[in-house]
Amino acid sequence: MSAPKSSTLEIPIAARWKISKEKLLAKCKNESETIFSEGVVIEELSGVKYHIAIACGKTKDITKIGVFLLILMEQQLNIDVSYKFSIPSTYKLINKAGEMKKEKSHTNIFSSIATIEELFDPTNNFIVHDYLTVTMEAIINVEFAAASNGQQPQCCKLGSKLWEREDKDFVIYVEGKEIKLHKNVINAESVVFETMIQSGMQESKENNVNIIDFDFTTVESAVKFCYG
Repeated sequence: MSAPKSSTLEIPIAARWKISKEKLLAKCKNESETIFSEGVVIEELSGVKYHIAIACGKTKDITKIGVFLLILMEQQLNIDVSYKFSIPSTYKLINKAGEMKKEKSHTNIFSSIATIEELFDPTNNFIVHDYLTVTMEAIINVEFAAASNGQQPQCCKLGSKLWEREDKDFVIYVEGKEIKLHKNVINAESVVFETMIQSGMQESKENNVNIIDFDFTTVESAVKFCYG
């Protein structure tokens, strides 16, 4: 008997979080506390949401502050996450890439930012206008057991066919590369793009947009996800 087949769902997530200097100072006085961002529900996965969090840790009498991604699951899932954190004001890439694979109800990834002294040193530009800004980009891969007949859903077949067509009418530019897509498809899946395209903005008139906040892989994965 052949082994049961499985399928993988790829979900891109991204967040930009601003933490006030006042909050950070209060946190550093009490190392037992952690600052959490608001939870974000991953609509494609029932019962799954994520937070970004800031925490302090001491190693050899040196107190460092770090950021981590916390994923909460109501049910255990087999997930694999590729991620990176960055601080735009310093062009600092906290973690170029990292992966985790867990089958627990929650999991997190911790990455050190700097020592307390470095964080609050104005010459390092971590804190700008009294705020620390952290960005996170990640791709979550979730493995599911495949349907018993092993066939691809009709919606995915249609999405694949549309993605291969040459009649795309909108272009996203990111990192010097272009991603072509259909406006109708992206409108149906993304409220942000639908609002932009229907608003008469310059991007809508020229049928293209330049994205600078996220890398090519993240944007391409998000677009492909819209195609199913």
